[in-house]
Amino acid sequence: MERRAFVVKGIVQGVGFRPFVCGIARRHTLGGFVLNDGSGVVIEVEGEGREIERFARALVQEAPPLAQVDSVESRPLEPRGETAFSSVPGGTGNTTWAICRSS
Repeated sequence: MERRAFVVKGIVQGVGFRPFVCGIARRHTLGGFVLNDGSGVVIEVEGEGREIERFARALVQEAPPLAQVDSVESRPLEPRGETAFSSVPGGTGNTTWAICRSS
């Protein structure tokens, strides 16, 4: 198991990017989360290395039509054993999480 953090910059907020990320994380059976912050969209995923690589390619190649991915930064993290994927809605102080279960 591996865990990786991604920061996606560009036109990725307000264009359905978080639900898109949730869907591709589910498709690749990854746990973790996605959230908007001041620098773009922050994602952490955990699962098999080859599925994380496929997920990373899909972030750019399959992005929603209104999105424009300018850059994707990534770095390895220590695995936590997460199997569920969550989307954190944008907005300051909003702590509601929507769970996307990996299948």
